[in-house]
Amino acid sequence: MSDKMDFADEHTERSKKIKVRTSLAECLSVAGAIVIVSAISGFVFLNLPIQLVDPGWDLRFISAILAGTTQLLLGCMLIFIGFSFAPNVPSLIKRCAQAGTLSSWLSIILVLLIPLQLFAGYRGVKLQSQKLYDIANNLKQVSKGIKSVSSEQQLRAFVASLPNAPQLPARFDAPLEVVKDRAITNIQGKINLAINDAERQKSENMQQFFLDSLRNTIQALLMAFAFKKASSFSKRSNYVRQDYP
Repeated sequence: MSDKMDFADEHTERSKKIKVRTSLAECLSVAGAIVIVSAISGFVFLNLPIQLVDPGWDLRFISAILAGTTQLLLGCMLIFIGFSFAPNVPSLIKRCAQAGTLSSWLSIILVLLIPLQLFAGYRGVKLQSQKLYDIANNLKQVSKGIKSVSSEQQLRAFVASLPNAPQLPARFDAPLEVVKDRAITNIQGKINLAINDAERQKSENMQQFFLDSLRNTIQALLMAFAFKKASSFSKRSNYVRQDYP
């Protein structure tokens, strides 16, 4: 009689422990799923509207993905840890398999982001420098236009046709050719300044782009390796699922 009571008590205690482990596993798994959904929704909604043709937007989106990988990895690991506490619960088996699939895809996506960020970054640097080169080219056109005029009336009409046209005096204090030479000299100085600024900005942007790309590449490779290793945890759920369809 005493042995039966001891066996019943032991069975009751064991059932309680199983329930506690199952509840803990479910809590960890749900918490992991919430963390993953929060991370994904965060970097998706923060980068709306989608502007794929804008290299600045491309770089911001890639940076948002890299910044959210830690949170995604944490969510997957919570699901895997929860599964290890109760590997026979069907809901946990399914969630673990889904987290494993997500980890596998993320390891691939992170590697693909490396050439994409290099392409987007190069385009961004080129576009920023091109704006200053465009200013220099516009000034060259103005200089050619001033050279081509042959009278004061033509000069005034040409200047008035320019965007943000400067205010000319009612009467010039020098002959037309002298006024033209002064204007061309002044414009040439602005052209040289714009070209120098473009070269300097291009050099600075390329240096910053190299440092950012190196940092992001290292981070992407490390997180890709981490997700690849994390995805191996789902293999156990696939094995268990064969016994618990």
